Amino acid sequence: MANATKYVDGAAGNDANSGNSPGAGNAYATIGAAISAISGGGNIVYVKASATYTLTSTQTITWAGDFTDGSNLIEGYTTTPGARDGRPTFTTATNNVPLFTSSVLNYMTFRHLKFTNTAGTRAAAVVGGGASATLTLRIEDCLSDGCTYLFDGTTRAANHLSVIGCGVINGTGLALNGGVNASGAPDQYIGNYVYNMTGTAIVSNTSAVTANIVGNVFASCSYGVQDTNTIRTSLLILLNNTFVDIANDAVRTAANTGSLSIGLAGNLFYGIGGYGVRFTTDPVVENNNRLLFNYGNFFGAMTSGQYSGLAAGLWDVTGLSDPFVSRAGQDYRLNSTAGAGALVRAARLPLTFPGASFSAYADGGAVQHQDSGGGGGGGLMGCAPINAILG
Repeated sequence: MANATKYVDGAAGNDANSGNSPGAGNAYATIGAAISAISGGGNIVYVKASATYTLTSTQTITWAGDFTDGSNLIEGYTTTPGARDGRPTFTTATNNVPLFTSSVLNYMTFRHLKFTNTAGTRAAAVVGGGASATLTLRIEDCLSDGCTYLFDGTTRAANHLSVIGCGVINGTGLALNGGVNASGAPDQYIGNYVYNMTGTAIVSNTSAVTANIVGNVFASCSYGVQDTNTIRTSLLILLNNTFVDIANDAVRTAANTGSLSIGLAGNLFYGIGGYGVRFTTDPVVENNNRLLFNYGNFFGAMTSGQYSGLAAGLWDVTGLSDPFVSRAGQDYRLNSTAGAGALVRAARLPLTFPGASFSAYADGGAVQHQDSGGGGGGGLMGCAPINAILG
């Protein structure tokens, strides 16, 4: 059944119901019943946050979206379907059990859900599978707590992976988009909060991958962003990200025999155990690599230095004191202290436009400050603010 809308209610539902409307007597009790009832594209499954959905085996999605019927969606709610007013929790305490996988995750969106894992040997929230790269997978406004990765593409990478406005905490990393049959399609990581990772926040070890990494906070991770593939044609764009308390290099690429194009601007690096940005080969002259741009990044408390294999960027700011409201309290808003957060506030370049009578005053890093009388804001590019993601 394509173009269906199904409802899951763990407290009031029953898998013997039709699943065609919310509430007792209509909704399913489990996500597995909804998955089994539909096929094709254009489907929506609304999951009510009325109970914790404990899984002992991986939920395998057997249907794929397409150009004819459209994408598929699993979305959480508490009171009103479609309102995104509360995330239902999918969890497992069973060893080596990812929560969701599919051989056909094509044109699939997970939205406004919470994924947790308490097993002794943990796995990812979503795992790519099947005979080819997953096409157009989106994970939006979700929270992953204790899973190894929000997305793990070790077996099958995602082609057009978008992770938008998510919180990923207490795991190994946000995404491991590697393995087999990836291509040059772009991945997007926008407006995410990644905290307390034992590994690298974002690892790409596939060939021919483009990654747009914009407005994310990467905090207390082993590495921030790491491209480990050695034979590839890649494009890596990093804009207005915050890297804080990274044990090793914040951004690192492998020595390669392909071409690698890099663009950096407005990123904030503080408390970095290695380099802020480390390229094993110089992106300007080695192996056909290309530096697209490098402007106006911010650096402080750098163990090894700002750059390795790359010259300093125009308008870079170095020597920052602690710019955050409270690193110990994981509050990565900018303080207004001279020589610290004040150097990052309203300093995102360009400050002036040649020939114009006006100036720009955006902050560096991912977390923009709010002036008195300002609006509540929805976060970067409309994404949920961090406190809403973690709520």
